[in-house]
Amino acid sequence: MTKAVGHALAAAGALSFVSEADIQADRAALGGGGGGAGAGGPDPSKPLVEVLRATRAAKQEAFDAAWKEMKTGTNRPLEADEAAFLGELADARATADAAAAAAERIEVAAFQAAAARGAEARAKAKEAEGGGGVIAAAAAVAQPPPPPARQRLAAVVRKAKAKRARPATPPEIAAAPAAAGGGLAGLLGGYGSDESSE
Repeated sequence: MTKAVGHALAAAGALSFVSEADIQADRAALGGGGGGAGAGGPDPSKPLVEVLRATRAAKQEAFDAAWKEMKTGTNRPLEADEAAFLGELADARATADAAAAAAERIEVAAFQAAAARGAEARAKAKEAEGGGGVIAAAAAVAQPPPPPARQRLAAVVRKAKAKRARPATPPEIAAAPAAAGGGLAGLLGGYGSDESSE
């Protein structure tokens, strides 16, 4: 079947044949002459091993030249004292990181111990109140945590505002000295101190 396909393609003109003249023209375009030693390709009189060795040597020379050029300017390798300095910096950074991690572990352990002591104290307080045993301990552990500081502060502010909104003294008492014209107490009228209203 492949023979039939080949004949069909040849008949249709799909296959093109390369002539010797086309090859010579391509070689001349690539910089080669007639195909001898100066043709740009490998010398046919040399063995393949020598050709490969020469090609490898040329590639190595090109790589060495590129490497030498790369090692100049900003891409130069570090000198011994620069490498030592950077090593000392890395060691100092590692030591500082280890110290910070150790301090953090100590703080976490202290927090966990304080939380455990608080849970034990709540459990003991529940036991002392009247409930006892495992149920009281479970209830002490199941208590919600105290409100955050922001919520506590908001509660204090609300109490203070409510306290200011109330009159310091009842209206009947405040009106009596004012009606009597009782000097300084009459001038103050309904104003009182916050300390006496508690």
